[in-house]
Amino acid sequence: PLEDDQVECRAVLTARGELVRVDGALKQELSGSVIRGCVLTNSRSDLGVVTSAGRVHRVNAVELPNSTPDKLSGAPVSEYCTLEKGETAIGLVSVSDDQPILGLGTANGVVKRVTPDVPAGKNVWEIINLNAGDEVVGVAVADDESDLVFVTSDASLLHFPAAKVRPQGRAAGGVAGIKIGADAHVVFFGAVNTNDDNVAVTVAGSLGQLRGTGASSVKVSALGEFPAKGRATGGVRCQRLVKGEDALLQAWVGPAPVHAESSGGRAVQLPEERAKRDASGNKLKTSIAALGGPGQ
Repeated sequence: PLEDDQVECRAVLTARGELVRVDGALKQELSGSVIRGCVLTNSRSDLGVVTSAGRVHRVNAVELPNSTPDKLSGAPVSEYCTLEKGETAIGLVSVSDDQPILGLGTANGVVKRVTPDVPAGKNVWEIINLNAGDEVVGVAVADDESDLVFVTSDASLLHFPAAKVRPQGRAAGGVAGIKIGADAHVVFFGAVNTNDDNVAVTVAGSLGQLRGTGASSVKVSALGEFPAKGRATGGVRCQRLVKGEDALLQAWVGPAPVHAESSGGRAVQLPEERAKRDASGNKLKTSIAALGGPGQ
């Protein structure tokens, strides 16, 4: 039970790199807001901001700006976390005593499940030992009943049971998650509940263009189109690239509805029809800068 001065709330990390606190449930149709992370907590509890460098920064929920549940407006992560050059916030996690097992995926295809372990008295700590040049691209709650999902820039999608990855301590470096090509990298990592109606959204374009600019195409498919394969394999093709496209620039896998926004923060309409797993995408008039789920 909450104490008199505690309020149940959700801490949210937006694709714009802002942190915000929302009292109550989030609206399913947020006004142009793509969510990178969402943690159910209370106004007097701490939460963790996970970064691409594999670090967790402790933040107290009461310090976050309060916002309405239909249009999120927060403050930059940099106001609460001291980030190194090139380090970005990629998700939020609980730092309570009963926090769940987390799954991490890196740009080079490494996967790790982290045993719940919050070091006492520390405000910043590492949860994965990264190889030089690698970075974390995704973090998610990953219990034994979930599936872990990778999507790569060379248009491969791989999902396999989380139970196939043995949980490790904070100092460990993880294991091989997906086999990728020499010039490829992971653009998405996450975990899904296999009982949900999950979709895979992929955005193709040219590696020479900046994220959220230039021509691109998007494809929405049912995750069930893609057969599960073993950990450390190459997955299956998830989008056919056409003239002018040489890579997937971004992707998101999880339950609908999926939200997309432009570089200016405006909502982008995604195709409603679900395509076959190896189909090409639909050309867009507006480029997509960010993809994300509905939050919790």
